[in-house]
Amino acid sequence: INFSKPSTLCFKKMIKWENCSPSDIVYIGDNPWKDFVNIKKEGINTVRVLTGGFKDLSLDQEHEAEYTLKSLDQLTINFIKKIKDAHK
Repeated sequence: INFSKPSTLCFKKMIKWENCSPSDIVYIGDNPWKDFVNIKKEGINTVRVLTGGFKDLSLDQEHEAEYTLKSLDQLTINFIKKIKDAHK
């Protein structure tokens, strides 16, 4: 419970275990209250999918993801490449 979202502990462990940089990770979520706020500060790429109970919720820039999709169908290889190219 102490390390559930929005804690970044598990993300920092994944980065260490995978020996990668935060910009190599793309996190996909739907809840802007807790999914993106802290991991964006770590440099992790964030994508919000507008589905489920939070689809009509709009929060401030700090809480929103960097990218937004209407559905997971829009999550394509080309979309991921676009994210990666933006962080080169």
